[in-house]
Amino acid sequence: MKTLVAFYSSSGTTRKVGLAIAAALNADVEDIQEVNPRRIDIRSRMSPGQLWKVMRGGGEAGLGRVAGIVPSQYNPADYDLVVVGTPIWNSGLTPPARAYLVRHMGQFKSVAFFCTSSAPTPRQRWRDQMEKVCGRAPRASASFQMDQVDAGTVDVQVKEFVARLT
Repeated sequence: MKTLVAFYSSSGTTRKVGLAIAAALNADVEDIQEVNPRRIDIRSRMSPGQLWKVMRGGGEAGLGRVAGIVPSQYNPADYDLVVVGTPIWNSGLTPPARAYLVRHMGQFKSVAFFCTSSAPTPRQRWRDQMEKVCGRAPRASASFQMDQVDAGTVDVQVKEFVARLT
């Protein structure tokens, strides 16, 4: 099965999970990049400018906005499965990940979703948003907590997610 793992990562956490999933699936990797990148890391002390980026990003996510993203390196239509990952902002899908799904709507044969967040995500708002935007129900979805990713303790969870995809 030809697989693509596409993700947006503002702090590197979603990238770590995406790369682990891609390695386990022997997949190609699409790192979704904003035209005007906003590096946000909620783990460190934020300057007023960084705090403004966090607030603005959360507001944009809550309003369902899309961000300007650079052209994709890979065409999702060429893949049997596309796994899409995003951090959670304001309980929902980030504008760059939303932009990727909108850009490639109708090109996905099969999808799976994952997210990273600073707290457990009992509500699946992000998953429902991704499904609605891309027009496909996911084969599987998973949520990874930032502190566990940072501690390197998500290997079992990644393996379980990958097992549901193969």
